Amino acid sequence: MRKHHSGVTLVELVVSIVIIGILASAFITFFMTQTTLFFYTPERIKTQMMAAELMDTMIEGDSVVSGIRFAGRRADGTGTIVHNATLPTNAFNLTYTYSGGDLAVHTITLSYDAGTSTVRRAIDGGALAVIPPYGSTLFKVTPAEVSFFRYYNAAGVEIVPPFTVAQLATIYRVDISFRANVAATMADFLVKSGTEIKRYTS
Repeated sequence: MRKHHSGVTLVELVVSIVIIGILASAFITFFMTQTTLFFYTPERIKTQMMAAELMDTMIEGDSVVSGIRFAGRRADGTGTIVHNATLPTNAFNLTYTYSGGDLAVHTITLSYDAGTSTVRRAIDGGALAVIPPYGSTLFKVTPAEVSFFRYYNAAGVEIVPPFTVAQLATIYRVDISFRANVAATMADFLVKSGTEIKRYTS
């Protein structure tokens, strides 16, 4: 009596392995796409928005104070780049004054803190506070170059700190560059901008 043995042929085995490989590849591709779409993309957008908000807060200001763009030399001497008593203006700190809508002269200090990788701001001698205030604690910034702040005179020549009081009066432009990222994500952005220090005559 003839016996029948059940099993698979080599061709069937190879075909099965190929099909499993195709399905696994499709699943991995789908999984990576969904991960990027629902995790990394929102984080990148959030990081980009916070980086833009940080730069805009420093240059233009916010609802609380005016930014660097509103500093300037006026006839009465107000509105200029100055030294802070504890944080002199240099590659990582910048103090400026401006005349606000309330006609008072306000002093603003911007400071890059390498320890926490954040930018902090002090208003009229108050405590330093992280900006933007709503930012995630995972949002970090690092200088894109050797200096966080770079200074130039009217001829476009860079002025290197430490500054004398006379040199502070010659600052015509401030450039800022930093890299922004959120920890544990692939979101990383290079942000560069700058503004002129206006010369008011009255």
